[in-house]
Amino acid sequence: MDSSTVSFLLAVATAFVVLRWYLSTPQANSHPANRRASQEAPQERVPVNPNPSYRRPVTDSMVEVVQAIAPTLSTAQIRQDLERTGSVEATIERYLANGGLPGASSSSSQSPQQPAKVDKPLNSSDPNLISRYNLQDRVSTEAEQSKDKAERLKWTTDKSERQAQLRRQQEEMILRARRQFQQNNADK
Repeated sequence: MDSSTVSFLLAVATAFVVLRWYLSTPQANSHPANRRASQEAPQERVPVNPNPSYRRPVTDSMVEVVQAIAPTLSTAQIRQDLERTGSVEATIERYLANGGLPGASSSSSQSPQQPAKVDKPLNSSDPNLISRYNLQDRVSTEAEQSKDKAERLKWTTDKSERQAQLRRQQEEMILRARRQFQQNNADK
């Protein structure tokens, strides 16, 4: 090898080592001002609260989310549980596990609020999902139809077929939830 090739290889190797060293050192921690800024940055993104008993203030949107899932609950019950837990998820989980929430204080539970607005108006003749979706005949049959799962989940280009498929999936979800609910009640 001639001297220009050796010089070129040494220059490439030196450049590689220098770039590797330069890229591996954290530049934010090299200067004290940058170090302070980098320590403050994570606190801005994820608020750390030194008081573990602190709860988020209850907003109307939090109440609406819970009321959309549990329309039979009054807003006073929902608000009271949200103030206690500070979490929509915990309130919904408690509602689903217990079938309700503990009653609100006597001063706030005088008149239950109207349930959250739903896209479809509820008919008084259809008080539950089984009758609303005409699933009475399918409730009695425990075994689901033996359709191939891949066939049920197959995407079609026809809009009416997709709607029918979504309707079948909705019915299956309702029936599955009913069976789970009955099984949980039987276990208790």
